[in-house]
Amino acid sequence: MRKWLTVVACILVIFGIAAWYVAVRLEPAVKARTEKILAERFDSTVTIGRLRVTLLPIASVSADNVVIQYHHRSDVPPLIKIRRFTARTDIPSIFGDVRQIHLVKLEGLEIRIPSGTLRHEQFAKDDDSDSGNALQPTDDSGNSMPFLISEISADGTLLEILPKKEGAEPLDFEIKQLKLRSVGPHRPMAFVANLMNAKPPGLIQTEGQFGPWQKQEPSATRVSGKYVFRDADLGVFKGISGTLASTGDYEGELDSIEVRGTTDTPNFQVGRGSPVRLQTTFNALVDGTSGDTFLRPVEASFLNSSFVCRGGIAGTPGVKGKTVSLDVVSKEARIQDMLALVVQSKNSLMMGKMTFQSKFLLPPGDQEVLDKLYLKGKFNLSGARFTNASVQDKIDTLSNRGRGIKKDSPQAGDDIASHFAANFTLRRATLSLSALSFSVPGAHVRLNGHYGLKSEALDFHGHIRLRATLSHMVSGWKSLLLKPVDPFFKKDGAGAVLPISITGTKSDPHYGLDFHHKDKS
Repeated sequence: MRKWLTVVACILVIFGIAAWYVAVRLEPAVKARTEKILAERFDSTVTIGRLRVTLLPIASVSADNVVIQYHHRSDVPPLIKIRRFTARTDIPSIFGDVRQIHLVKLEGLEIRIPSGTLRHEQFAKDDDSDSGNALQPTDDSGNSMPFLISEISADGTLLEILPKKEGAEPLDFEIKQLKLRSVGPHRPMAFVANLMNAKPPGLIQTEGQFGPWQKQEPSATRVSGKYVFRDADLGVFKGISGTLASTGDYEGELDSIEVRGTTDTPNFQVGRGSPVRLQTTFNALVDGTSGDTFLRPVEASFLNSSFVCRGGIAGTPGVKGKTVSLDVVSKEARIQDMLALVVQSKNSLMMGKMTFQSKFLLPPGDQEVLDKLYLKGKFNLSGARFTNASVQDKIDTLSNRGRGIKKDSPQAGDDIASHFAANFTLRRATLSLSALSFSVPGAHVRLNGHYGLKSEALDFHGHIRLRATLSHMVSGWKSLLLKPVDPFFKKDGAGAVLPISITGTKSDPHYGLDFHHKDKS
C-alpha cells in the first residue's frame, strides 16, 4: 500500500512539474495572444506588465499592470488601466479553439471614456411627438470577441468620462460593486452595480445591460437599466437642504441617455423657509460625458401647489458647478405655499389661488440660494385674504370706503377677497414688483416697489382709484368739507384717484397718502 502511495505521489509531483513547465512555456504565447485580442477589441495599443499561467488545480491566467491606450494615442489618458486581473478558465481554452472563461476578477480597474458628439437633437421638443424620441441603434460591426466570459467581477472601479468642452471637469463615478455577466461577441452585457454619486452624495443601485462595445466611438456604446437612489443629502448645495430619494429607468448611449423617474424629498427646505415635501416626475436627456441635463419636462408638487419646468442643467467651461436654467409655469398653486417655501413663519402673509410663469436661473457658487437665485416673470393671485387681522381689516375698510359704504351700514363687507397681478423680478433676495395691480370691490391699486425676503421690508408707491368720491367715503361734517375738493381728485371716470405708499415691514406695514413721492413709472 505504501509503495502505491509513493508511486502516486511521484506521478503527481512529475505531473505538477510538467504542468508548471508547460505553463511557463505558454506564458509568452498567452501574453501575446491576450494583447492581440484586447488590441483588436478596443482598437488600441495594449501592454501587459507580467502574465502568469496556472494549470493546476484550476486553469487560470493572471496579469499585472494592464494598460489599454485608446486608438494608439499617447496624448490622452489610457482608456483602461487594470492593476491586476485573474481569469479562471479551462485547459482547452488555453490550448485550443474552445473559448470559455468562467470568471474574470479585475482589481484596480480605471476606465476613462473619451466623449463623442451629444445627439440630443434626437429628443423631440414637441411633447406630443414620439418620433424624435427613438434612440437609433449603433453599429456593432467589428466588435466581436473570440470567447465568452460568464462573469466579470470588478469591485472598486473608477469610471471617468472625459468632457467634450475644453476646461470642463471630467465626470467621475466611484463604483463600489460591479458584476458583468454573459460577456461575448455581438451581445450586450448584463450588469449589477452599486456606485457613489458625488453630488449630492448618496448610493445608487442599478442593474441593466451595457453594450455591445463601440470600439470606434466608445461614447456611442448603448446602456439601459433601472436605478434606485436613496439618502441623497441636498445639504451640499448651499442654501437648500433635504434628503432625496429617486427611482427610475434609463436608455440610450453614454453621451445621450434618456432618463425617466420620480423623486421624493420629504424635508425639502430653501434657506430659512419652512420644510415641505417636494415630489417630482421627470423625463430628461442626460449627456453622460458632462452630466449636463435637458429636462422635458419636470412636473413638481409640494403642499397644494404644482408646477411644470423645462430647461437644462449645464456646466460652463472654467467654472466649477452647473447652472440651472428653467422655464417654470404653474396653473394650480397657492400663494401661502410659495411664501412658505422661502420664508419660515407660522402664519403666511396671505392666502389665495395663484398662477404664474417665470424664468428661473440658479448659477453655481457658495452663496445662499436666495442671494444668487434670479427669477423674472408674472403672476396672478385671486381670492386672496391676508392672515394678519389688522391688515385684512384695513382691506375691508378700503373696499367699503371705496364703494361709499359706511362702517355701520348693513352693506359693509367683512373679510373681503383681493385680486393681485404683477410682473416680478427676484434678484439678491429682493422681490421687485412692477405694474402691481391690486383690486377689491370699490378700489383698484397700482403700485411699483420692492419687498426684502430677508429683511421683510416693504417699499411700494403708486395710485389708488376709488369708485366713490372723497366726500362719499366719510360722513357728517367731514363729508361737507370734502365736497368742494371732489372735482380735483376725479379722473377718468373714477370717483377719486390718490397717490399712496406702503412701507414698514411685513409684520408692521404702514399705509398712507404719498403726495410728495415722485412715481418713476
